[in-house]
Amino acid sequence: MQENIEPSLRIMELLASHPELREVLHRNGAFCDECVAANFDTVQQAAIMHGLDVQELIAQLRAAKSS
Repeated sequence: MQENIEPSLRIMELLASHPELREVLHRNGAFCDECVAANFDTVQQAAIMHGLDVQELIAQLRAAKSS
């Protein structure tokens, strides 16, 4: 599993390691933890599907992870 939050990280891998980051996704209107596609979709794909800036979402996830 990737340690860093990168665009290629799968959503479910992210949430398995850092369940608290679910709130960041929810604040951005991405309820990925409730979607079966989260097993396959990456952070980048989720951002694009939800009309979010990939780098901004990653920045938010990284900030929440380190707090």
